[in-house]
Amino acid sequence: MKTIAVLLDSDLNKSLLVLEGIREELSSKPNIHSIAVNHDQISMLESLLAVGGVDGIIGAFPGDRWLEHFVDRSVPLVNIGSMSEISSVPTVAVDYDAAGSLAARYFIDNGWISTAVIFERTVFSSLEMCKSFIKVASESGNTAFEIPDDIISSDSIRLGEWLAMLPVPVACFCTSDYLARRVANAFINIGREIPESAGVLGVGDSLLNSVLAPQMLSSIVLPEREIGRTAASLIIEMFNEPKTVPISWKLPPTRIITRESTAIARYRDEVVNNAISYMMTHLFSMSGIEELAHICGVSKRNLEARFKNVLGRAPAQEWRQRRHREVCRLLSETNISLGDIARMSGYAEPSNFWNAFKKLEGITPARYRASNR
Repeated sequence: MKTIAVLLDSDLNKSLLVLEGIREELSSKPNIHSIAVNHDQISMLESLLAVGGVDGIIGAFPGDRWLEHFVDRSVPLVNIGSMSEISSVPTVAVDYDAAGSLAARYFIDNGWISTAVIFERTVFSSLEMCKSFIKVASESGNTAFEIPDDIISSDSIRLGEWLAMLPVPVACFCTSDYLARRVANAFINIGREIPESAGVLGVGDSLLNSVLAPQMLSSIVLPEREIGRTAASLIIEMFNEPKTVPISWKLPPTRIITRESTAIARYRDEVVNNAISYMMTHLFSMSGIEELAHICGVSKRNLEARFKNVLGRAPAQEWRQRRHREVCRLLSETNISLGDIARMSGYAEPSNFWNAFKKLEGITPARYRASNR
């Protein structure tokens, strides 16, 4: 029997999701089990290592220097942290560069022109997201404001004063849901409505921060479970064949969940804005593009021309894309049956839904649900 110690970090929600992924991967390995060690129980981990009670460690390690002074290198190690770059052991972590790019494209796709990024310069993952966000936003011709270092560490009054200087409307990308909650509350305190005059997007999909914000927060979902599964699979390989050259695996964010804090479109054409806002709240109940045109007070042909001019695609294509993203969310976040999701999506025959979904994702809805839970 082999034992893998999982060193949890201070973000309990993230750690539990990673632990779930590890245990899912180990469920078919009866000769390997895991034990969770809290980040403040290092002495217990040292004791287990001293008596040979641990055969491998998966953890959010602070850095190479910490590893040199603490960990017994005779056991396999896999880092799942992102507080700094670690080069001495294999790492499985979030692709934060991809997360920042995803946030920028999300705002661009929804018509926001002025954006701001709220980040912590001393946090490696936060800085990586900021850099990629600004790069993509700038390449698309969008304005991107960076929060000054002294503001992010100050009180809510100074934060509000800085936010008040931003253009109206503005979309704010916050590199954590905690920062998103702070920013959302600060906007409300200075009289800016969300999302009408300010959109707020966070990272991590923290239910606690979303509930405590004035509006439910839109957020980038990170692949914590997949990180756990990948790390467990890697350390099992290392039991048999140690990695002589540390390798890094960067897993992209899963998706963006749109909630109240960004549930509005900001294109230069108000008819397109109204159409997409209606579409977002009637994804499955809307009968078709004729209904959408009627709601917007224009002809179907006029609406199609406006969409082509603003988005470069027809309203029907935009509707299909948004419906598909919502189907993916329902599969990964809810227990609604596959048959019910098929019917909600407008498919009378589940087999047609299966085939259409597989054509887009490369896997069946059932496989998608299993791999994203």
